[in-house]
Amino acid sequence: MKYPYCTNLAGPAAAPGCAPAAPEPPQAAGLVPFNTSPNFEVLINLDRGACAERRVNRMKKAVWASGRLLDLPRPGSRPDVPWFVTLTYRQPDVWTADHVSVATDRYRRWCISHGLPCRYVWVAEIQSKRALETGHQVVHYHFIAWLPHGFRMPKWDTASGRRREFWPHGMTNTQPAKAGVGYLMKYLSKLGEFTQFPPGLRLFGTGGLNAVARAIRSWLNFPEWAK
Repeated sequence: MKYPYCTNLAGPAAAPGCAPAAPEPPQAAGLVPFNTSPNFEVLINLDRGACAERRVNRMKKAVWASGRLLDLPRPGSRPDVPWFVTLTYRQPDVWTADHVSVATDRYRRWCISHGLPCRYVWVAEIQSKRALETGHQVVHYHFIAWLPHGFRMPKWDTASGRRREFWPHGMTNTQPAKAGVGYLMKYLSKLGEFTQFPPGLRLFGTGGLNAVARAIRSWLNFPEWAK
C-alpha cells in the first residue's frame, strides 16, 4: 500500500511507501535554519556584520518608540519640555561602561530631590571615522529628558551647592530640544552594519516608562513574523 501523503518532519527517513526525502539544500555561510512550525522556516544570519546590523535596527526601533511614548503629555498636565544634553570626553580612550549609568543615576537623584518625574532616553554615538584616523575609541552620548514647564536642565559638567556634577569626564552641551526624539534619530542614522562597538558598550537607555509603555515598546521591537 502506498501512502498518499508523506512527510520528512521526523527526520531523513521516509514513511513506508514514500520516496526518500530529498536532502536539504546547503545554507550560505553564517545562515542557520530555524523551524518555527511544520511549514514555516526562518533563516538566521549569524555573520558578524548581520548581527551588528540587527542590533542597530533593534536600537532604532526601541529609541523611537521610547521617545514617542515619553513625549506624550501626562494626564492633566501640559506637555513637558524636552531638553537635549550631549556628553563628551575630555580625553580619548577613557570611556568605561559605567560612566553613563552613574551620570543618569545622579540625574535621577536630582529629579527626586525636586519632586520631578525622571523621564529620559539616551543613545551612544560611535565616531567610526575619527576612530579609524586616531586608533582611539571615540564614544559620546546624546541624552534627552522631559521636564515640566518652569524647570531648567542643570549643567551636567558643573557642580552646584551640594550637588555633584553629573558628568565629570569632559564637556557637555545643554539646550531645549525642538525636535524631541528626532535629534536622537539623526545620530542613529549614522550607525550601520560596519559600526564597531567597544566591548561592554550599551547603545541606549531609557527611564520613566510605565509597564504599559514598556510592553508597547517590546511589541514594536518583535520581528514581523512574531507579531
